[in-house]
Amino acid sequence: MASERHVSGLWAALFIILLLPFLFLRQGGESLLLNAPALGLPASLPRADVVWEYQGGPQEAPLWLGGPLLGCQIVLRESAGTLVAVSVEGSALWREEAGAGPPAVTGGREVLFAAPGGGVVKRGGKNGVSWADHSDWPVQLLTLAPDGRAAVVEGPLAEGSANLMERVRLYAPDGSMLGEYVLRNASVLKIEPAGEGWFLSTIGLSSTPRGARLLALTREGRSARTLWEQEEVIQAVAHHPAGMAAASGRRLKFFPQVGTGWEVELANPVSHLAFTADGCLLAVEAGGSGAAPARLTLFTSQGKKAWQRRLRGPCRGLFSRGGTVLVADTRLVYALDGEGRLQWCYEAPAPIAGFAPLAAGDEVVVATEGQRLILITPPAAGG
Repeated sequence: MASERHVSGLWAALFIILLLPFLFLRQGGESLLLNAPALGLPASLPRADVVWEYQGGPQEAPLWLGGPLLGCQIVLRESAGTLVAVSVEGSALWREEAGAGPPAVTGGREVLFAAPGGGVVKRGGKNGVSWADHSDWPVQLLTLAPDGRAAVVEGPLAEGSANLMERVRLYAPDGSMLGEYVLRNASVLKIEPAGEGWFLSTIGLSSTPRGARLLALTREGRSARTLWEQEEVIQAVAHHPAGMAAASGRRLKFFPQVGTGWEVELANPVSHLAFTADGCLLAVEAGGSGAAPARLTLFTSQGKKAWQRRLRGPCRGLFSRGGTVLVADTRLVYALDGEGRLQWCYEAPAPIAGFAPLAAGDEVVVATEGQRLILITPPAAGG
C-alpha cells in the first residue's frame, strides 16, 4: 500500500512539473497565476467577408476616404511619398505628394498631411483641397477631430539660448485659425480630441526626472488645465461623456465627470484605451516583449475587472462600436460581444498596420503592410 501511495505521489509530482511551464507561458513569465484565456479560433467561428482590396504601388500610401471613421486612421509611411485616397467602392479618388514629416491622418471624409514645402494640407474626397496653411516650423504631429477641426503640433525651435519652444495650432473645419497654444521646454507626445477641446500628453525637456503631464486644452487654445502629472510618459488616453481615462506606464486612472474615480496598476504598460457606450473601460496591456501577445481587459465603471482576453500578438487597434468590441493584433481582427465572447474574426493576408471601423454601418477598414487597404464586413447571419 505504501508503495502504491509512493507511485501515485510520483505521478502527481510529474504532472505538476509538466504543467508548470504552461502556466508560466500563459502568464508571460509574470507569475504562476493562469492568464486570461487566449482568443482561440474554432473552425465554426464566422469569418468576415472581404468587400474589396486595394493594392497601392511602391512609395504609395493608400488611405480611406469613403465615409466617416470611428476615430482616425493613421496613414503609415517611412518618408515622403504619394498619398492615394480610396473611395467607398475601392477605387482611387486622387493622388498627391506628401512632405516628409509625421504620418498623415484621415477621419474618413478628409485627410490631413504635411505639405512638401512646409505646413499642412487638408484635402477632401471629391472637392479637392479643403485648405492649406504654410509654415516654416517643422510639423511634428497631426490630429483630426470628428467634426473636422484639426490640430497641428509644430517645433521644436530654439528660443534664445535656454528654451525650446513648440506650438499647437488649432484650425476650424474650414481652415480658419481658432488659436494656438505655446509650450516651452516641453514636448507634445500625443494629442487627442476631447469633446470641444483637446487632450495633450507632454513630457518635460529640462526637468529631472522628466515630468509627464496630461493637459486639457480649450477649443481655441487659450488655456490648458493640468489633469495628471506622472514621472512616466502618459501614452494612452480616452474620452467619454462620463469621464476620461489615461495610462502612464503600468498605471491606469479613470477621472469621472462626477463622483470618485479609480486607479489601478497593471502587470504591463497600457498601449490602447477605449470606452464602451455604457461607460466601461477597455484597456490593452502590451506583452512583456515587442512581439509578445497583448492582453485586453474590460473594467467596469467602478474599476473592477469584468473579463480578460489574450491576443495572439501586439495590439494594432481597439474600438467599441455599439455593443461590439473590435480589437486587432498583427494578423487578426476580432469582434467580441460585451461579455468578451468571440463573434467573428478576419485573418489578414499580411501583417496588420492598423484598422478603423466606420462610424455608421458595419464595415471595417484594415490597413496592412505592403501598401494594402481592405474593406471587410461582418459575416451574414448564419454565415
